Amino acid sequence: MLFSLIRKEIVHNVLSLRFIVTFVLFFVLIQISILMLSSSFQKAQRTYETSRSSHREDISQYKGREDQDQLFHDNIVEGGGVFADRPPEPLGIFVHGLEDDLPT
Repeated sequence: MLFSLIRKEIVHNVLSLRFIVTFVLFFVLIQISILMLSSSFQKAQRTYETSRSSHREDISQYKGREDQDQLFHDNIVEGGGVFADRPPEPLGIFVHGLEDDLPT
């Protein structure tokens, strides 16, 4: 008896117009969100690759030089510090977290 009552209520709610409209609205909003966040993720990925290659080129200039220790020291102390590139989060397509607040 209780099972049939619960089943009847669930079927009634699932087949209602309000549920269908809400489901379609949520589905469309999720698709739009994924499209927007995927473009943002691709932009962050390109920025990361560009920055990473730029820093590698800067360091490769010092390789093999006799005064490389002094050049490293000058770059760290007077040239702005050490650079570390943080890749974008792999699940950044689905959610936008604290990436804007964290240093890259």
